Amino acid sequence: MLERAVAWAEALCSEPRPADVAAFGGDGLLLRVDVPTRHGAEQPHLVHYRRTREGGWEAGWTMPWATQAVAVDGGYVCVRREQGRTLIVRRPAGGGPEQVLFSTPGRAGALAVRPGGSAVAVSTTTYGGPGEHPEDVLAGSDAVWARGCDMTLSHAKQPQGPWQVHLLPLDGTPPRALTPHMPAGLALTGESAWSGPATLLLGVQRHHRDGIRRFGLLAQALTPLAPNGSDDGSEDAGFGGGVVAELFSDSVDLCYPVQGEDGQVAYLATTVRRDNEPVTQYACLLDRLLQPRLLPAQGGLWQRPVGWDGPRRLVCTAESGPRRGLYVHDLDRGTWQPVPLPASVTSTRIHAGRAAVLTSAPDTPPALDVTTLPTTPTPAPAAAPAPAPATVTAATPGTTPAPATPASTVTAPPSAVAASAATAPAPAPVPVPASAVAAPAVTAPAARGRVVERVVAAQAPVLPGRLSYRPQRIPTADGEVASWVCLPEGPARGTVVLFHGGPFKSWSDWSWRWNPWPFVACGFAVVLVEPPMSLGYPDAVRTGWRQWRGGTAACAAAQVEAVRGAEGLLDSPLALMGGSFGGYLALTTAETLNPDLVVAHAAPLDLAQVAESSDVGWQWIREFGDPTHWRPLYQLNSLFPRPVAAGTRVLLSHGLQDGLVPPTETLRTHRALARQGVRSEVAFFRSEAHPLSRPGNIRAWYRWVLSATTEELTPPTPPTGQQPSPAGGQPASAGEQASRVGGLGPLDRERALPPDPSAAAPAGRRWLAAPPLADVAAGDRLSWSASQSTPPAGQSRPDARGPVPAAREDAGTGTVRELAPSVAESGPDTGAVPAVAAGRAGATRDGLTTADGLTTADGLTTADGLTAADGFPAGAGAQAVAAGVHGGYDSHGSHDGRGGAGGRGGRGVS
Repeated sequence: MLERAVAWAEALCSEPRPADVAAFGGDGLLLRVDVPTRHGAEQPHLVHYRRTREGGWEAGWTMPWATQAVAVDGGYVCVRREQGRTLIVRRPAGGGPEQVLFSTPGRAGALAVRPGGSAVAVSTTTYGGPGEHPEDVLAGSDAVWARGCDMTLSHAKQPQGPWQVHLLPLDGTPPRALTPHMPAGLALTGESAWSGPATLLLGVQRHHRDGIRRFGLLAQALTPLAPNGSDDGSEDAGFGGGVVAELFSDSVDLCYPVQGEDGQVAYLATTVRRDNEPVTQYACLLDRLLQPRLLPAQGGLWQRPVGWDGPRRLVCTAESGPRRGLYVHDLDRGTWQPVPLPASVTSTRIHAGRAAVLTSAPDTPPALDVTTLPTTPTPAPAAAPAPAPATVTAATPGTTPAPATPASTVTAPPSAVAASAATAPAPAPVPVPASAVAAPAVTAPAARGRVVERVVAAQAPVLPGRLSYRPQRIPTADGEVASWVCLPEGPARGTVVLFHGGPFKSWSDWSWRWNPWPFVACGFAVVLVEPPMSLGYPDAVRTGWRQWRGGTAACAAAQVEAVRGAEGLLDSPLALMGGSFGGYLALTTAETLNPDLVVAHAAPLDLAQVAESSDVGWQWIREFGDPTHWRPLYQLNSLFPRPVAAGTRVLLSHGLQDGLVPPTETLRTHRALARQGVRSEVAFFRSEAHPLSRPGNIRAWYRWVLSATTEELTPPTPPTGQQPSPAGGQPASAGEQASRVGGLGPLDRERALPPDPSAAAPAGRRWLAAPPLADVAAGDRLSWSASQSTPPAGQSRPDARGPVPAAREDAGTGTVRELAPSVAESGPDTGAVPAVAAGRAGATRDGLTTADGLTTADGLTTADGLTAADGFPAGAGAQAVAAGVHGGYDSHGSHDGRGGAGGRGGRGVS
């Protein structure tokens, strides 16, 4: 079976990967496809498809090393690399000779077509050099100097210059610089959109001294210029730089602009954390006075705007349970209509009543369709509650913004932000009245007249099993969560659990990186867990926010055991795997689930260390707070000192170019596990960033992990005359399932202590030893925690943990300290002693529960999945880090790190 599994993985790594609908207009579209090379790398292509007279679609021309594009009259403006430079080129739809509009040695951010289609605004940045210092004291050295707290190691490795903005006329005239004079403390993010032909909205960020990063807009009113550069005010004149005004909301961050044909712009809005409330996402429209209007979605779904179908119809994606759907907001009628689709939306572009949609599912590779959007709504009840008013403060450079009106906590569903403004904003706070927030009526889609045209689909081998989606209710979780179950054709040899990264991600898409089917081809059942903070379960976010161990990890462990019990797999061998946040969950739940194998890639484990050194440390601070002030909270949620039983095999890996989670996290953990008697192995991929993105490396990773899974999860040969029991059997009772889950906070709170301290542990289990009672202070919470007893004869891996130091949380300070080692667990115990639970969720003096939260540990990667080794500059083709919740990390599989959890997505790819 191993050969079959490896062959499945080989086919997976060899298939061209549709990644993004880059542009859609008229009867043509551009699809970005990442093509594996014979050198084990990946090369991005833009492939042009045109609609035939018969209503089908056929491929036309391709553009290698191209990453993004926008549709313009008669063709497209594209971004591609050639001979070490980034080129902005215009290519006719028919594939004729291209015209170079702009060239830079750096990278390109947003492309924004000016209303009317006569020009395109582009954001670019160049690379800095070493030895730069205001006083030239570092001249001649290779030092990279910085003063602020936003310095990153990625910047030290490859210094980045500030973003520049240029206007590229499409009539062949030279480009014009539009870079505004930046107010003190602001920096451009690389995002831009037009709000009318004379107003350019630029994404900006302000990094505060306390580590918080806020995201807003800079509205630039452009000055008409004659072709020779003089200000003559003529109608045909171009535009130069003009008056700018800052736009920052006191309650939301703005990013991911989506521009309409007539100058309307939609933004993703992410709430600013207040107290212990988790972040959410909203939609907000800006009128000509730049007053924000929030657009709620039904059921608290997190929306992300993706396009406009005319001036008053905003199209968004929103994830709900197993699907990321597409919805149309009719702003005039106040309706919210779902668009029927076969699978989850990965990427989409909207044009003239149609959507080019790339969809996929865990059992369905990406496919591109063009579908008509519903136009005749059928009224239905169900209006979501309206979010509380937000405020936006606008200020001109050199002035102090007026204080913003405090906004109440936003408790309604998330959304997106839209803007249409043709005039410069007034420098004054603009409160949003409650009447400006419209709660839409939900409508049923109009099926009549709907046309779906298949353009292209990726290929994969025949699936070696079947997939099912299992909604789950866990007593300690708010709202519903779920797991996906992949079962092989015959009895399962064991169970492989995959945790996605994020944490704001899900398994609703096809994954090229963490794909379950090679393991199913090897005969294993695979469980894809969607614990609290997964996209599509907004009610459960509160369970995991700032409570990674006691909330998300505890619930994830219960979800795993519930699925195993339902499938009769509780006695089968177990492997836990994941990348980034998923790797954190794999190692953290190991102390409860006692697996035979643990696999973790680029996992953040010492959360305070990661927050202090990550390129996106501001995301950690947004959730957990200042690592110095909130050190106990970070400690409560970090990996416990002894998470894995001695003798267990652990595979750790990391990309050496990772700026999100420092590679030293994996090295430090490997050394610690090895000292504890764990059979730890480590692999560092020198060309990779946070996720594994190069097909050659993914192929090697699969060979390594599939081989280890087969070795560790193969049941031992039974003694002569004894028949092995099948892995799949009768479902376990709820009580038996619960007895398998111990040691993580909320579960312990829900389970009563045994009435008699001498009571025996459940069959096949034993109680963990505890510190002497004299070492336990008043206020410490005690719990009963079970561990597997001595393995049966013939089992190759010992389950005994050896001397296990217990931990204590001081109820007064919330700190955690390790106590002296207690009883060595070398054999089965007959009695029970109290044990302090590792990673319990309990209130500290400040009222905070133990943490679990958000890292961008799934985000920013180089060049949309490419590395400099591929001849592509880091981050090319991607706009800068913005404010979404991360996706937040990652949106569609390449971990761009900007956030935007509510939109295109989130596969757990790391």
